[in-house]
Amino acid sequence: AAISSPEGLRANVRGGVPLDDGQLAVDVDLNAFPLAALNRVAPGQNLGGTITGTARVAGTTSAPQANFDLRGSSLSAAPLQAAGIASLDATAAGRFADQAVTLSSVSVTGPAGLSLDASGTVPLSGSGLSVNLNGAAPLALANRFLADRGTQLVGVVELSGSVSGSIQQPVIRGMASTNGAQVIDPESNVGLRDINVMASIDGETVTIRSANAALSAGGSLSASGTISTNAAAGFPADIRVAL
Repeated sequence: AAISSPEGLRANVRGGVPLDDGQLAVDVDLNAFPLAALNRVAPGQNLGGTITGTARVAGTTSAPQANFDLRGSSLSAAPLQAAGIASLDATAAGRFADQAVTLSSVSVTGPAGLSLDASGTVPLSGSGLSVNLNGAAPLALANRFLADRGTQLVGVVELSGSVSGSIQQPVIRGMASTNGAQVIDPESNVGLRDINVMASIDGETVTIRSANAALSAGGSLSASGTISTNAAAGFPADIRVAL
């Protein structure tokens, strides 16, 4: 059966769905699913872009299974635009079974070198969350939030890590680093160059393993210590800075 809509949805569906708890056998070819079609039910989100791909649904009506291979192009939304990200491209392939999504590969790319790759298992409830992540983010994404000061950040943060626990209580562990970054803050007349930082994340604690930079006026600084991401506790920190 061919499915279409005035908004541009185009899909082909083949197979059968039993009236009892028999075997499902449905193939879906998603030729175009424009996200803008959802703006009527999600006002203010300014959704855009198109999703295409394929899916095969099997199992039973009480315990469905599915394999999927999806691609999104020029994906956009109001929260992304607020963060300075005009659009993203993404791919995702994996399987759904036993109330869990197994991601064989997820890839997201964006402007200025923004990227994220992931794989692992995401249960819809309970424990068993296990996802590995690798990515990079341009520091320039923060510039729009510092525009009142005129502060400019240059460089890229590289990330690697894992998420375990559950969707309700995720536990994040990983590493973040940047090399050769720069910060210019005209309001305080401070400039930093050759910024090198390596930090680890373990649950609620961020540990600055090493951080050093050259001052534009001469000299250098280094820092180390810990920062908690616990908002309820007021983000307690213990950081040592040496000039």
